[in-house]
Amino acid sequence: MVKQINKLEVTTIATTYRFVALLCLYFCFVTTQARPFIPSDVSVKKTQITIQKMFGNEIELEVFENNSNLYSILQNDSVIAYYCIENAPSKHDEFEFLVVYDISLNIQKVQVLVYREDYGFEIKSKRWLQQFTKRKTDSVQAISGATISVNSLKYAIDRLNQKVKSTLHL
Repeated sequence: MVKQINKLEVTTIATTYRFVALLCLYFCFVTTQARPFIPSDVSVKKTQITIQKMFGNEIELEVFENNSNLYSILQNDSVIAYYCIENAPSKHDEFEFLVVYDISLNIQKVQVLVYREDYGFEIKSKRWLQQFTKRKTDSVQAISGATISVNSLKYAIDRLNQKVKSTLHL
């Protein structure tokens, strides 16, 4: 037996579906809004070690006020490099990474600081990460088994490069 639906029921159902769809969009929008990224303590400690290995102990760090994750590295009151700690999504979580730039904003080093997944950790390989210092991000080679993380890191570094250039007005 087929139940007949009158126009009032159709209108009520359509209105309910529209309301639910708008509610879903609202929550998606609210939860994906840009919120400031705060690096973990582990990332900060690993970054300090890396920066000291690269530039020695005779440096000062100066944070940019409009971007709390972007720093200038100063030596004798002159900027010698920049670095930024950022995050990128992996399959189920996010990972944190470091990018060190020279004063011309060429990438000197990329390091994955914290990776929280069971799979895809191959992106932490120093040898693989060196590609970012020698190539444009679109020509960085993929890694079998880490496709999502690789693409996410490439996109995040592209986005970060643009953000750093606009912050430094270059």
